[in-house]
Parts: sequence; C-alpha cells; structure tokens
Amino acid sequence: MTTFEEFCGNSSIWDDTGFSDNSTYPNFTKCFRNTVLVWLPCGWLWLTLPVNINLVRTAKNQRLPVTAFNMSKLILDLILVVMTIIDTVREVSEEKLSYTAPNVVIVSGLINAVSYGLAAVYTQLDRIRGNITSTSLFVFWLLKVVCNIVDFYTRLVNHTYEKNLFRCILFYTIYSILLVQLILHSFAEKQNIVSEDGDSDKETCPEEKASILNLLYFWWMNSIIVKAYKKPLVEKDLWPLMSRDQSQDVVKIFDRNWRYELSKAQIRNARERTQHVYDIQQSTSATEKTPLLQTKLLPTKINVQKSTRHKGSLFKALFNSFGWTYLLSLWFKFISDILQFVGPILISFLIAYADDRENKPSWKGYLPAIGLFVSGMIQSVFYHQNYKLGMAVGMRVRCSLISAIYKKSLTMNSDAKKETMLGQIVSLMSVDCQHLQDMFTYLSTVMSVPVQVAIGMYLLWGTLEISCLAGLGVLLLLIPLNSFVAARQLTLTAEVLALKGERIKLMNQILNGMKVLKMYAWEPSFSYQVSMIRRRELDNLMKVAYLQGVATFGWLLAPFVVALATFATYVNISDDKYLSASKAFVSLALFNILRLPVILLAQSISAIIQSTASATASAEDDDTQTCGQVSSEIEPSGLMASTSDAASTLPSNKPPYPDIASCDMKDELIKTL
Repeated sequence: MTTFEEFCGNSSIWDDTGFSDNSTYPNFTKCFRNTVLVWLPCGWLWLTLPVNINLVRTAKNQRLPVTAFNMSKLILDLILVVMTIIDTVREVSEEKLSYTAPNVVIVSGLINAVSYGLAAVYTQLDRIRGNITSTSLFVFWLLKVVCNIVDFYTRLVNHTYEKNLFRCILFYTIYSILLVQLILHSFAEKQNIVSEDGDSDKETCPEEKASILNLLYFWWMNSIIVKAYKKPLVEKDLWPLMSRDQSQDVVKIFDRNWRYELSKAQIRNARERTQHVYDIQQSTSATEKTPLLQTKLLPTKINVQKSTRHKGSLFKALFNSFGWTYLLSLWFKFISDILQFVGPILISFLIAYADDRENKPSWKGYLPAIGLFVSGMIQSVFYHQNYKLGMAVGMRVRCSLISAIYKKSLTMNSDAKKETMLGQIVSLMSVDCQHLQDMFTYLSTVMSVPVQVAIGMYLLWGTLEISCLAGLGVLLLLIPLNSFVAARQLTLTAEVLALKGERIKLMNQILNGMKVLKMYAWEPSFSYQVSMIRRRELDNLMKVAYLQGVATFGWLLAPFVVALATFATYVNISDDKYLSASKAFVSLALFNILRLPVILLAQSISAIIQSTASATASAEDDDTQTCGQVSSEIEPSGLMASTSDAASTLPSNKPPYPDIASCDMKDELIKTL
C-alpha cells in the first residue's frame, strides 16, 4: 500500500470497476472526489494569485464603488468558508460512516475553506483596481460547479439523505451557493467610464463594459450586427476604439521599446569604435614627442561606421511591446488544437456503445454525446479568442510601424532622402505594413501544424497501427516540394520589391525632371523604361502566383492521398485486417482535422514569406540616417577620429532631392540617347 493510499484512508484514487458495463452510473472513488476534484479548481485560483497581484499594482482604472452586487459576492464567499468548515468538522467527528478518510477529508476541507477566503480577497482586489469582470473567479466557480456534479449525483444515487440528512442538506446548500456565485460572476459590474475628453455620457465601446461571457462569445457585437443588417453602416454608427488599441497608446509603448533597442545598438557601436581607435593607436609608434598633426603615418582610412555598425532589433522591440499578448494567443491556439482531438476519441466510444447498446448502460452513450457538444463549444471559444488576439496584435504592429516610418520620413537627412523616394515610403506604410499585419494571423497556424500532425499521427497509430506510416510518408514527400516552392517564392518576392523600388525611383526622377523631358520630347523613351520595369515586375508576380497554385494544389490533394495510402496499406498488409466502422470513422475524423491546417499551411507560408521581405524593407527604412545623427570615421593619418554631425556642419550645395542633373538621371538620359 502506497503512502498516497494511506493518505486517502486505504483507498485507491482510481477504480476501473466503477466504469465497467455492470455499473449503472460512473462511480468515482471518494479519494478521487476529495483530491482531484478539489485540487483542480483551487489550484487554478492559487496559480492566478501572482497575476492578480501584478494587475492590482499596475491598475489605472477608477476604483469601483461598494454596491449590493459586489457585497453579495463577498458575503456568499464568507458563508461558504463557514459552511465548509462545519461540513469538514462534522465528517471527521462522525463515527457511523462505513468509510472514513480523516487525512484527505481534513486537507480537502482546509483547501476549500482557504480558497473561498481567497475568492473573497479577489473580489475586493477587483473592486479596488476597477475590474468589472474577473476571468480567474469565473473559471474558478465554473470548475467548482462542474467538479461538484460528481458528488451531487453520487449522493442522490446512494440515498445519502436517508443516512445523514444534515450533511446532505449542507452539501446541497453549498452547491446552490456555488451556482449563485457562478451566475453573479457571469455579469459585469457597473462602471462610469469617462472618455479622454472628460465626457462620461459619451458612447464607448461595449467591449469595455462587457462581462466575461459576452467577451468569450462576442455577444457585445450583436447590436452593430443587427444595425448592419437593417441598413448600411456609416462612420457615426461605429464605436470608438478601446484605449489599448488607440494609436496614441500603442505608439507610445512601441517608441519606448524601440528607443531602448536603438540605445543598445549605439552603445555597442561606441564600444567598438573606441576599440578600433585603441587598436590603431597601439599599431603606431606614437609617443609623447610625436606631433599631434601627423599626416603620413598611416595613409589608410578606415571607416568604422560601415564596418562595425550595429542596428536596433525591430523584432525585439515588437516582442517587448506586444509579444506577451501574442504568446497568450498561441497558448489559446494550443488548447484549441488539443481539444480538436477529443472529438474522434469520443466518437470511438459512441460507436462502441452503438455496436452493443443492449449490453451496455445508457450513460456510456449519453456521456460521449454530451462531451462532444461541450468540447466543441470550448474549442470554439479558444480558437476564436486566439484569432481575435492575433488580429489585434497585427493591427497594433501595423500602427506602430506606420508611425515609425512616418516619423523617420520627417527626420531623414538629404543623403537619405536621395536614396529613399516618397513613393517607396508610401508603399512601405500601405503594402509592407499590411503584410506584417497579415503575418500574425497566419503565424499561429504554421506554428501549430507540427503539434497537430504529431497528435494526429499518434492517434492514428493507435487506430491503424503501422499503416499510418504510409500516410506520414506522403506528407514527408510533400516537404521537399514545399521547401523548393517557398525558397523560390522568397527569391521572386525580393525581386518584386527591388523592381518596385526601382520603378518608384525612376518615376520620382521623371516627375522632378519633367521640364527637361518635355523640352527634349523624351516622354516615350522614359515611358518605355517604366513599362519594361513594370513588365518584369508582373512577370515575377505571375511566377509567384503559379508557384502558389502548385503548392495549394499539392496541399489540397494531400489529405485524400494520405487517407488512400493509409487505408490501402492497412487492408493489404495482412489478411486478418479489416476496416471496421469504428476504425474508418475515427480515422476519417482525424484526417478531417489534419486537412484544415495542411490546407492553410501553403497560404500561411506564402503570407509569411511576403511579411519577411516586408519586415526587411521596414527595418532598412528605420535604419536610415536622420538629421542630427552622428557618423564617425577613423583616419589614422593625423587626427585620429573625425566626427561630423549633420546638425552642425555647413550647409551642402547638393540638392536635397534628386533632380534631372543627378548622376542617375544622367545615366538614364545617356541610355535613351
């Protein structure tokens, strides 16, 4: 006998006989009811304690007033503490019970009482930080209600009310209070939300006042959906954005992290610049008698700025700004993927019950059916929350990058303006930033495909054994094709971006030199050059579309080929193998689950390739020099370091923008002549 069984009063935590075909109802052991079903909801509440403490420390909302609504929740928490202590003391002190487990009963009662007290503390903390709805408390009460269902029907089936009426009434009273608490926490507190201009009566986004259930099922959007059904929406029908999605707050967070990354890069550049100066000083034989203005010691000029320049990490700045929110989205996607595979498992139980329903209890058919509905509903909640958070993070990233590019365009010096045209900047803000936003929608799909394939193949192995390797082989054969297509797409996308920049640059030069072009009647020649660049650009886009079509066709065909290869191998591998209804339906359900991520994989990879090229272009734009940016050179011949600041140098005679007399335009004119 193990120590845990002694802790449970000489009882095991699990007994298979309670779930056999001879059992009229699912019978869980008392050890299981006093440990797992108690520790699960209480453990969730205690795990969220650090998060709630941090939210209280960083709370910015106005404190909620004391109302009958939040006071009723607090009073019910205290009543639960008292009633749980009474129930525990009564059970331990009774001598008439046929089965007593004082150790586990005392521990479970203590955990319940302390958890109810912690729930009361959570209620007050939410009121202090102005939180109108609590996710942690709602999940806690939901888990308590669900886990206590086992005790609820066990006491009814065993006729506990005939043996101990007092404790039976006490338990059902506690369960009724749990239901009331769940209902109370399904509604949001009333809060007087004040807009930024100080108007409390101004309409705000209903999401700010929605309860947890409204947020999970997007019930707060019903009004605008009904309005859009009745008439076309206009701007005044839309709600203002929430503060966390407004540009002034989003850009402020990104700018703070981006400045931090730039400062780190500048520190690294300064350190390496100093090291280069020290190395050059050591390489010379200069002493205290050496003239300060030597001119012929070292004729070589070393440009440290170009050779050792470090750049700020745009990825780190974005991750520090919005990364944790996106990690939460990925966690929701992971839970959604796990719940997807609950359906095929429950289907196998349903088919097994349907094959022999005369000899099986009815609860073996009802429980899988209820489980299918509940698992599908929960999976839908997690999937759509993942999609919502991913879209929100993508929108914030797009807003931050547009702001950064626009600020950079206003502070570029004249040399940078020559290299970066106005059309290129507009293209970065409109096209490339949109690609980056789309990437966050598809990235979670790509990251979850290996997990889904691994779980699916594991379940298929349990159903079809070694035959599932045939389907896995088909998927592996598609990987080289997909890798080739992805690499080729990346190359063509980079060429498209380069051609687009060349075309925009040429158009800008044409517009600046329009007078000269009109005077010499060179319009057809330059029009032909622009058309040729555009033709090459369209040819590359056509190649990208063809490659995308090949990849999509392959991934659309993959699930059918995988199913065919798997079933054919299973039937022909041995004479005693036959495809039963249970194996066929479960396998098809698993293949259908794998079909969606496999289909989306090609589309997601294409979007991520475009986003990668766009991110590179955005990072290069953010790295251009601005007015006031210091550039340093090391010239060993004489003055060791020469520093020039664009804000303090004499004005240059070079024009700030490219014109018809620039070298690039001269080359184009020579080619035309």
